Amino acid sequence: MLHPLRDLRYAARTLAKNPGLATFAALAFALGIGSTATMFSITHGLLRDLPFEEADRMVYLTMDKPAENQTDMQLSVHEITDWRGQVSTLESLAGFSDYSLTISGTEGYPQRLPAAAVTANAFDMLRVRPALGRGFREEEEFPGAQPVVILSYTLWVNRHRADPDIIGRTIRINGVPRTVVGVMPEEFSFPYSEDLWIPLELDPLAVERGEGRSIHVFSRLKQSSSLAEAQTDIAVLARQQELAYPDVYGGVEARVIPYKEHVVDKNAVTVLSVMVGVVSLVLLIACANVANLLLARAAGRSRDMAIRTALGASRKRVVGQMLAEAMVISALGGILGLGLAQLGVSFFNRAVAETIPFFWMAIRIDPTVLLFSLGLVLAAAVLAGLAPALKATGVNMNEVLKDQAWGTSSLRLGRLSRALVVAEVALSCGLLIVSGLMIKGVIVMTESELNFATQDVFAAEIGLRSEDYPEQSDRLQFYGELVARLQERPGVRSAAITSSPPGLRAGGMRMQPEGAVYDRTQDLPSVRFAVISPEFFETLGVELIDGRGFSSSDDAEGQLVAIVNQRFADRFFPGESPIGRRFRPGDLESDNEWLTIVGVAPNLAMNRRVEQNQEGYYTPYAQNPRRFMALLLRAQGDPLALTPVVRAEIAALDPDLPIYLVNSLSRRIDEYTIPERAFGVLFLTFGAAALLLAVVGLYGLLAFAVRRRTRELGIRVALGAVPGDVLWLTLKGGIVQIAIGLILGIGVAAVLAPGMGDLLYDMNPWDWKVYALIALVLSVTGIAASLIPAARATQVDPVEVLRHE
Repeated sequence: MLHPLRDLRYAARTLAKNPGLATFAALAFALGIGSTATMFSITHGLLRDLPFEEADRMVYLTMDKPAENQTDMQLSVHEITDWRGQVSTLESLAGFSDYSLTISGTEGYPQRLPAAAVTANAFDMLRVRPALGRGFREEEEFPGAQPVVILSYTLWVNRHRADPDIIGRTIRINGVPRTVVGVMPEEFSFPYSEDLWIPLELDPLAVERGEGRSIHVFSRLKQSSSLAEAQTDIAVLARQQELAYPDVYGGVEARVIPYKEHVVDKNAVTVLSVMVGVVSLVLLIACANVANLLLARAAGRSRDMAIRTALGASRKRVVGQMLAEAMVISALGGILGLGLAQLGVSFFNRAVAETIPFFWMAIRIDPTVLLFSLGLVLAAAVLAGLAPALKATGVNMNEVLKDQAWGTSSLRLGRLSRALVVAEVALSCGLLIVSGLMIKGVIVMTESELNFATQDVFAAEIGLRSEDYPEQSDRLQFYGELVARLQERPGVRSAAITSSPPGLRAGGMRMQPEGAVYDRTQDLPSVRFAVISPEFFETLGVELIDGRGFSSSDDAEGQLVAIVNQRFADRFFPGESPIGRRFRPGDLESDNEWLTIVGVAPNLAMNRRVEQNQEGYYTPYAQNPRRFMALLLRAQGDPLALTPVVRAEIAALDPDLPIYLVNSLSRRIDEYTIPERAFGVLFLTFGAAALLLAVVGLYGLLAFAVRRRTRELGIRVALGAVPGDVLWLTLKGGIVQIAIGLILGIGVAAVLAPGMGDLLYDMNPWDWKVYALIALVLSVTGIAASLIPAARATQVDPVEVLRHE
């Protein structure tokens, strides 16, 4: 008969008499459970279900054009207005377009905030009501309606100090007075992390069919409808549109997918699941470690268990008591592991809080994580305790009692114990290789040497409103005057504007070098590009390699020119100077004009910090004026000290215009790689834990083996064995286990590494240098751990051993 509570009390008393073993085993479990719970918390948080009523019925509508390899296209106002009254399987159609809006007024500096224009039924479709005021009305979708706005709870608290009288107040949004009609509930920021919502204007007569703003369209399945029926319904409507407007919808296919599938890419689910699997290796290593400890403990208690069996205790009863000991240790490890998991989650949240895309993706220790951790505790107890319990109770009672009379043990632990250590080495090798590949990718991405100024460069983004700056001449005048004014301010060494600061992600464009012939647009090479002012290279402290920079004469009236980087020149004009050569950006059907190359610049990391595949070019702002630009200032001191200077000069030109993403260029570049660096730190920690557990496990096995073989070693020394022979006899077992474990571990890594996908950051999953380095580290640390008990074996005193015999 099983007595679980009595067994647990007995196990606790027994372990209290051996606190060293209990403490070490609990710490091993804590590392394994803590690592796995941390990674599960992150994965669970990023893959969390949508926080809406009956979220499984929410769907997303999209279109594909297979013939042109275009997928997941958004819809337009025409599809919404055409289908709204005809779709029978969905609860109408709702939509949103996301962008940023400027809020200004007397409450503080102008701010550029994430915002969305939503249809009047969007919040009803989400089953969410404002905390204050009301939602949008259907008539507010029509052109000419009264301008209104809804605020997020966070914006209401931070900017308006939670003023309960905010409803009905007028605030300026993008320079337009809008009446506040509502405040959304706390922690609601649909669709991503929005702070403002305005009505989405639906006017199909204002734009040609197939043109206009792209709209994300979503809905809910009716209670009586299935996803397949909705797909058929939308496919029929799409076919009707294709027949009516073949020039616009020819070859277009419409799809209905679960909204969760639109939010979370299937590849992301796979990668995150693989990451949980990889990190769970730490727990398996911990289980193997604790199993070896319990085996060693069982060897010392074999006579006690034999006596208990002789007195009538069943094998099931003894196994239950040993499993109870493993459960107590595992529970202690689980408590400590949850503490470690909380530290890991807190670190990850601090690192990536600003980069999590959806407001409901909350990474925390919630009931699901606690339940998962409880499962880990139970699994760890069984994995670590069952094998030693069965092994210890499966011996012959008479043999044990007879062997104990000679001071030995009939409990044959060698083969199982060695197998557990080999498993530890193999699992830690696999985890360390995957971690090493990932960390190397992070280092390449984040630590590659930048050949331009960053520390003393102020960086901020500016976006001009199309309503206030409708003409290119308006934009040229604003940015030209702003740069000129800032150049004169104390503390500013140089000022420039660019569409994409170096070290971040520049735009991509297909292009055709002059003289090259391509049959299809898909065959055209893709390159990076940025629009810059003439002061760009000077501000970054960069000198051109060949040719000249841009000047004031490179304007709309002059010859269209470009500066290319060295990679561009080497790829498309190898062995010759590209100066004077031409290329044309765009598709084969494009009517863009040819650009003449006037200069060659160094490679300035146009695609993050990684230098791979970064052929690129620059065009002068005067020939390609844009509304959204980045401002770069080379400072004489602390670059952020220029923030009030920049705000003052912009306010003098346009008091409603904010700057955003304000920081030093160095910090902006670092922030761009925060998620990668956070995962890198976590995996470095997981790998270190695995290495520590494997080394300690190997040390423990050999130390135990030396203790068990003391009599044998003493006799060998008495018969003339020299210390070197004893050292090698003890050490070779550890070396063999390390070698076998490394071979198996490389196989584990070969299976896991390709599944890590983008998290390897363009690293080769078969990078032999990483494999060799991890094998070397494990070999050196493993042999070092083996040397300590092996050296102890050489100090056995044969006289002392034989006296006891």
